[in-house]
Amino acid sequence: MNSNILVLSIPRSGSTWVSEIISQAGGLRLIHEPDNEKIRLIARAAKNKTHRFYSEEEFKSSKINDLWSTILLENYDRSYITEYLDNFLNKKKSNVIKENRLYTKNKIPFGKYLMKKSTSRLVVKSVHGVFALKSILSIGDFKVIIPIRHPANVFASYKRLNLNDAGRIFEKENYLNSYIPKKEFSKISESSDLSRIISQIAYQYKYIFDVKELFKDRVLIVEHEKICEDPNFWFEKIFDFCDIQFSEKVKIAIDQRNQSGSGFATNRLMSELKNKYKQDLCESEIDEIRNLYQKIEKNYKW
Repeated sequence: MNSNILVLSIPRSGSTWVSEIISQAGGLRLIHEPDNEKIRLIARAAKNKTHRFYSEEEFKSSKINDLWSTILLENYDRSYITEYLDNFLNKKKSNVIKENRLYTKNKIPFGKYLMKKSTSRLVVKSVHGVFALKSILSIGDFKVIIPIRHPANVFASYKRLNLNDAGRIFEKENYLNSYIPKKEFSKISESSDLSRIISQIAYQYKYIFDVKELFKDRVLIVEHEKICEDPNFWFEKIFDFCDIQFSEKVKIAIDQRNQSGSGFATNRLMSELKNKYKQDLCESEIDEIRNLYQKIEKNYKW
């Protein structure tokens, strides 16, 4: 298989790092979060008021399907984009299409990508499509890499950066009712910040493992902490799964990122990441996280 590659995870799980390392292989280009409406006008047009972490139902009832088909399969249905931009900017379509800066914040000029076929395989990174993974996989034949991270490490990162996405799925009534029992959803939505965040992580992981069972040969789940312990071994495994060459250039890229960093940068001392939550959280928080998580999700043992 010589198809595009999707790196999908929940936020703060290493997906940016993993996707950047994969993109170091020859003949690959990186598209960073094309479904993030905060940095992509094209995503705002496609999602059109769906939840930030959109569900299977929202995927099917909105233009998100067209967005992913355009990116991963190069079908180039741009009608919803130009229509949205016409309304948003009050400009003619011919002028709007030329303004590539409107489609992108960084990484690659996304507007240019929509105008012509790519000569490279694409590495596409997303942290918003977890609850639509089944539908995304159903649109075509490509590989998916899913980094998962210790729930306590994810929570500690949320807490450190004060992220608004933490527990966001429980802010919208009747959201994900087909997957999360309504009574449980209502109970969690009225609970503490920690409870909402860990419940969100647990349900996202549970959904990932459920979908993995349906698409075993196309989905590779890798633990963030294991990659940090032996990055060359695990990245070589990822590259082999994606049918790409693990080269000296890639090893150098891994080593270059193995240094102190903060915030949203992908530089990190890998030796410090495995049990970083123990430095940031107290024992009572860790125990509460473990108990909350294991009530919902049983596949990931920690």
